[in-house]
Amino acid sequence: MSVSSSSSTMSLQDSCYKVSKLLYWSISVVVIGAFLFGYHLGEMNTPELIISCRSKFSAEGHDSFGWLPVCIPMDSSMYGLITGFFAIGGLAGASVSPFILKVGRRNALKVASFFQIFGPLIMAVAVNKTGLAFGRIISGAGSGIVMVIVPLYINEVSPSNLSGTFGTLSQFAVVIGIFVSQGLSIPLASITHWRLIFVIASGISVLQLILFFTIPESPAVAKDFDEGKYLLAKFRASGKFDKAIDIEYREKGFRTSKYSMKEFKEPVLNTLIRWRYPLMIVCIIMASQQLCGINTVIFYSTTTLTGLYHDNAKYMSLMIGGLNIATTGFSTFTIGRYGRKPLLLWSIFGMGLCSALLAIAISFHMPQMTVIAATLFVMSFGIGLGPVPFILASDLVGPEAVELAQSIAFAINWICTFAVSFAFPALREKMGGKVFLLFVLFSAIFFVLIAWLLPETKGMDNASMVWSGKYDNPMLLPDGDSEIIISHGD
Repeated sequence: MSVSSSSSTMSLQDSCYKVSKLLYWSISVVVIGAFLFGYHLGEMNTPELIISCRSKFSAEGHDSFGWLPVCIPMDSSMYGLITGFFAIGGLAGASVSPFILKVGRRNALKVASFFQIFGPLIMAVAVNKTGLAFGRIISGAGSGIVMVIVPLYINEVSPSNLSGTFGTLSQFAVVIGIFVSQGLSIPLASITHWRLIFVIASGISVLQLILFFTIPESPAVAKDFDEGKYLLAKFRASGKFDKAIDIEYREKGFRTSKYSMKEFKEPVLNTLIRWRYPLMIVCIIMASQQLCGINTVIFYSTTTLTGLYHDNAKYMSLMIGGLNIATTGFSTFTIGRYGRKPLLLWSIFGMGLCSALLAIAISFHMPQMTVIAATLFVMSFGIGLGPVPFILASDLVGPEAVELAQSIAFAINWICTFAVSFAFPALREKMGGKVFLLFVLFSAIFFVLIAWLLPETKGMDNASMVWSGKYDNPMLLPDGDSEIIISHGD
């Protein structure tokens, strides 16, 4: 390993902080996909009783579109299953994303946009449970592709010293999407307007598809070294080929003229074996994001709180969503200061404690304590377990394997999402508030695993720096070239 001279380091440091307006614009465009992912997570929450014909306002007839039924009869278990089908689609999307990524980051996001356009439209015109479920799967497939690609794109175009801050914007967009969908659902959750919730999502997807034509491709998929430097320079204030751009491009571990695309590739099995340890860690953290129970609040907070607060439950859910935005915003500005690992551990500890409080509060019918515990639960999630997992694959895995690692990790995440969203309604009916004790157990398990296994990646420019000297350094670049530049990032 070699260390750059102080002048080169300073040049790189200066370049990192001076980013172009195009960088901000490009990140703003791609995170719309993450926003839509959050929107779809929250869209089925508030209107559950209306959509499923279990509201006192549901009656036979037709809605404002003239030929569509006002609701689709189903019980809570079936509604939970259809809600969970979003995760089935997400699993499929995440699984095929390595193949779609062969056309580049930007073009892959365009492909995902078509799923996010037509999925909600199918739900908007559904006349039965099958149509609603199919649209939910299509929407999930688009989100599955998006949530693999967006963190990769952001990490690849961001300077190392800002990658943590920019990386958390994916989750920030997700929680804003959840909040917006729940907010819109309050006035639109009626027998005549609930379908508009899905139409709005489709319209936003159309807008994003158009905006994709205004942003550059990621430098990570450049055909050669010169094109990669050209693309990277677009995201920096200078916009020029200079020494700082050259150093940063190499420091990020992208392909150089020394390694052609063919030479850089290796069999998938070899890649998995060589990166097995960091891949295991990323998968554990992605599983923990769902198995600690966050979607029990995101998907079902309104239904869970209805028995305690009746018609005010939807406003309580919206308040919880607003606090989720605030705490995720907090992590956006503090991740560079405190690091990834401490935020994760604080987050999981807080969620486990709040799960215990929820079990007590719901079991003994304590409305105020239930709201406080649910609020603190979401806030605990927002400071660490929400945003941090999205950036860890790029932190822990080298560029030749990060696409595969991100895809596998998100597939695990989607499987856990489906398991929780499908099982929770039935378990809640049988166990009541005690169901949250399961999440206390999961939180304890993941706290121990992450404290034991996860290295801190704060200040590390690439995966080779993270693993240098650890576990016989299994993460070397091709041909043993592990030359990296040490900088003072977050």
